[in-house]
Amino acid sequence: MSRRKAIILLGVFCVLVVAGLGAAEVLAGNDPLGSGGPAGYSVRVLRDQEVLATFGVDALRRLDSRKITIDGKTEEGPRLRKVLEAAGVKSYDTVTIRGAGVYDDGVIILSHAEVTDDVLLDFANRGTVKIVSPRMLREDRVRDVMDIVVDGGAP
Repeated sequence: MSRRKAIILLGVFCVLVVAGLGAAEVLAGNDPLGSGGPAGYSVRVLRDQEVLATFGVDALRRLDSRKITIDGKTEEGPRLRKVLEAAGVKSYDTVTIRGAGVYDDGVIILSHAEVTDDVLLDFANRGTVKIVSPRMLREDRVRDVMDIVVDGGAP
């Protein structure tokens, strides 16, 4: 193997190790990069980079909760609509949900019409929330939600 290939492989290996350690920290409940974990976990609602509200898990639990069944599993948490209302959001065209991206792509964009009463922030076992809906494919879910960004509509 050439020296150049060995250096490239070593670099790739180092990147994978660092990424794996960061993911392990998040899974363990630590928050080394502010990526969202139980230690200081919260969900922000933003519009035009302005934070409208920040909800810890306890605050989310105080919002009206709903239960739905998806693939035989009960999902429970506040409706996304109620979270937006609690943040003072009256109108929007789209909502971008951003998460830690450890278990999934870390982002989903929903149109106003897609935000129905069946779209919930489900309480996950590790102390975070994920976005779920019976109409949402499992692979489209965003876990460890950190930001809900509203776009369009009147402020």
